[in-house]
Amino acid sequence: MSLFVGPIHHWLFSKIKLAEEIEREVIDFALSKHLLTPNVFEVVKQKFEPPTPETPLESQIDHENIHTWLQHRILQTETRMAFFITEILKSNLTTKKDLLIIYKKNAEKVANNLHEVPSNPEDMLQSIHHYLLEGMPCDQAQRIIEKNESKIAWLYDPCLHKQYWDTINGNVHHYYDFRKAWIQSFVHHLKPSWNYKLNSQGIHQIESEVM
Repeated sequence: MSLFVGPIHHWLFSKIKLAEEIEREVIDFALSKHLLTPNVFEVVKQKFEPPTPETPLESQIDHENIHTWLQHRILQTETRMAFFITEILKSNLTTKKDLLIIYKKNAEKVANNLHEVPSNPEDMLQSIHHYLLEGMPCDQAQRIIEKNESKIAWLYDPCLHKQYWDTINGNVHHYYDFRKAWIQSFVHHLKPSWNYKLNSQGIHQIESEVM
């Protein structure tokens, strides 16, 4: 990545901010249902850094270590979120359905704010990863395994999220379910006639027409 703060850094930072937005929505829900104790927040305060402040990227990034700073923010954001969700589900596993709704509504909001609607499945996939946090650009965790004018299929290989969930003894499969819900809602609200699915082998697929 560049030694200077440029569009790619702002792009990645916006993805971090979206992940933190979902985190706030999850916490607000948990607090409304009394699912998080003061002790959880004390642990978070001791183990993790707070979300990024609401100030321009240039005023908070380490200009001498741009790549390292962004990578560290991803680590903090993802691990903190994994911890909160794990604690919420420990408190009440049945609330997972409510967390899935939070992810779906967030995707709906993002989709409704898009000015340009993807015209083909490949463009749709690019739109998805304009918002979903999947590591640094150099990680290239998204592997396309099939592509044509009406369909695209891909894997996340390697998984960049498992390390964060393992750190807090959580189950990364919860994240997979949340990611699936987000993508499904995003595609549906942009192209209701298109079909998104995820099979048991972890292959994601978008078809421009329901087959």
